[in-house]
Amino acid sequence: MPENGAAQEVEALVRRYIELFNADDFVAAFECYRMPFTWLFGKRAVTVNSRDEFLAMMTATKAALVASGLGSSRILDITVRMMDEYVALAGTEVVRNRADGTEMETIGGTYLVHDDGSGWRFVGQGSHSPDAIAPARDL
Repeated sequence: MPENGAAQEVEALVRRYIELFNADDFVAAFECYRMPFTWLFGKRAVTVNSRDEFLAMMTATKAALVASGLGSSRILDITVRMMDEYVALAGTEVVRNRADGTEMETIGGTYLVHDDGSGWRFVGQGSHSPDAIAPARDL
């Protein structure tokens, strides 16, 4: 099993991405992703293949969230499950807060994360309820 340092690097990637998303810095957020990238939202799957497609998707997604009242997102928990030396799952529980600070919703997501030797990057993500996050280790 890989050393704990890899799990810490994956967690740092998730935290960096959330900071960049809150700051609307999708150009920098692109560096957290590897193309192609697919988001899974229930029956819907959205794949982007390029930087331009990624920026358009992120900009549209954030605009829709802001229009519904989003002020910022805050991480409640991150669970990293190392699959092997180069592959991990990062489960996230995130609270979306309105601009006035009140809570809109709590959401869950699991990222498939890969290190091809150039660093950890997201390669796919599924949105789901927070109670469906994969545990760090099966008991």
